[in-house]
Amino acid sequence: MKTKKEVELLIPKDKFDNTNIEELIALTNKEIESIIPDLLIWFTDMNLNVTKELVAVLSTREEILRKQLNDILSNLEEDPIFKYNIINHILASFSVEDLKNYEKSLKRIVEKPTVKEVHYETPVVANKIYSLIK
Repeated sequence: MKTKKEVELLIPKDKFDNTNIEELIALTNKEIESIIPDLLIWFTDMNLNVTKELVAVLSTREEILRKQLNDILSNLEEDPIFKYNIINHILASFSVEDLKNYEKSLKRIVEKPTVKEVHYETPVVANKIYSLIK
């Protein structure tokens, strides 16, 4: 088991830093849980090289992502592009059964989106996922 300090050293340092992706994938949920916010922040911009590779790190960790992802998706002030990327890349990788844990957040985005969410087409991607579970 890696120490917290060892795990923190695996966090990408810049947009090209994909050197630790395999090690991040190999971490247990308990080991990686403390750095989830540091990994999620990369999803504010899917054009960064490392972000696409982080999908593989997070896509199998629905259980430990659930609270943070629902908090992000339900926050009316959160960046709609960030939400779009989370829905389109992380949630899209989850099973239909796991997606049910996001039903309330997705329903709100689909039925009562903010002006910014509409502008950035967040309800469009939310509806694609929401339609799988409703």
